[in-house]
Amino acid sequence: MAAATGLALFGATAAAGGVALALTDDDAAPAIASLGEQAADFGAVLGTAAALHQTNSLDLPFFVTGGMQNSLSDKLDRFYGRGKYAHNPQLVANVNASYTLREELLGYLTYNPVMSVGKNVYNITDPAHGQAGAGARSSAFNGMRTHHHIARGAAVDAEHYEEAATVHRLITDIKALGGFDDYQHSVEFLLLACSMYMVHGTSDEHAKIMSATTLNARCQFAFFNALVRAGELVSGKSEIVEFLDTRGLEISDVVHREFRERTSGVRTAKVLAIAQTGAMELPVDHADYHKRCVPRLNGTVAEVDGATLRVDPLPGRFAKHAIHAWYLLTLTLHLGLRWEVARTCTWQQPKL
Repeated sequence: MAAATGLALFGATAAAGGVALALTDDDAAPAIASLGEQAADFGAVLGTAAALHQTNSLDLPFFVTGGMQNSLSDKLDRFYGRGKYAHNPQLVANVNASYTLREELLGYLTYNPVMSVGKNVYNITDPAHGQAGAGARSSAFNGMRTHHHIARGAAVDAEHYEEAATVHRLITDIKALGGFDDYQHSVEFLLLACSMYMVHGTSDEHAKIMSATTLNARCQFAFFNALVRAGELVSGKSEIVEFLDTRGLEISDVVHREFRERTSGVRTAKVLAIAQTGAMELPVDHADYHKRCVPRLNGTVAEVDGATLRVDPLPGRFAKHAIHAWYLLTLTLHLGLRWEVARTCTWQQPKL
């Protein structure tokens, strides 16, 4: 397998037909073909990738979970043989045998500079039931459907990136330990194994992964989902609308009102904008390098007027207005942008 090492941020998935950033080191090929070009004809791509591993469901692009994903409390009952579950020593042994595999997998998905971005692309572009991926939950990594998207994307990109090949191998090996022939049961075993690691892990690497986990869920929808799982809210369309309206009154309405007042007429306002796009590791020589991650932040300072802030979302605004260019930068840091680098690392014209 002639896989390139991803210096940073990531390669596209054929199943998604997406576009992403591929920076390569000196030993990589001077140009890595975009798999997105093959999206219109999946035959050859899926035929090759399917040979890597059949159980990663490359033949099920529109995966319907059917409500099979179990809650964390249900997973704990299953693992310990409580409630409706009888004790299954083989299941427990299989989960325990996967400890090092799931630890490595979760590290890749939560803070690895290539695959923590890669999973975001897989989640939102790989098709699912209703022709949509994981929707707004681009950073999700421990759900049945998100593991489905990640497995498919990594299987396709395994021939092109070492990081994707590693994730593909880890998912394959963990599922193999489960011993399930049924696809949904194999995914549920992967979820069970990863969940038990997150609950029971005690190592420095576990602490590092868990610190990165919180940095992969920093949006209103993730916050709402956490409240639902904690039993503090009932999930439903009306509840979601009410929650977002309430959060809007608490945060966005205040910000909007302040901007309207400060940028009325020809007045301008100086803005410090900061965004978080995921988790990143500390420098290798930092005392806490092995124990925790930090937010991957970017920011900008701009002086803008109201007209600029309210510019119509037409082509060209990212080039004409610095504050809008920063929004685009934030998006690309979260999802990646494909960029070819010559063997000598001399920059070439980016393919946007």
